[in-house]
Amino acid sequence: MNLKSENRSYPRAAANMEVTYVDDSSPQPNYAQTRDFSATGISFPVTKKYEKGDMLTLEINIPEITKVIKSRATVVRNWHEGDTNYVSVQFFDIAYHDFIYLLDYSLTYHIEV
Repeated sequence: MNLKSENRSYPRAAANMEVTYVDDSSPQPNYAQTRDFSATGISFPVTKKYEKGDMLTLEINIPEITKVIKSRATVVRNWHEGDTNYVSVQFFDIAYHDFIYLLDYSLTYHIEV
């Protein structure tokens, strides 16, 4: 993967992690499985269409350990495949130790996606 050609600072890896997300319009939690992730964001299917700039509150469950990463995130991309909507979000208030953990995890499990 050429990080520079994709305008990426960190590698992304395929991953199937459980994510719980809540948008600012409803306190109702939604659940999904991630498609891929990096130290700065994730992508996953969503139950409704979100627009670029929409804010979500996330909890990401790391499968190999009992670690939950919490962060607020901004939708930076949305798309659909068939009947399924997807978003890519960028973390904006992730704890530094969680950022380092995700960076290490993505480098360890890095698969070009």
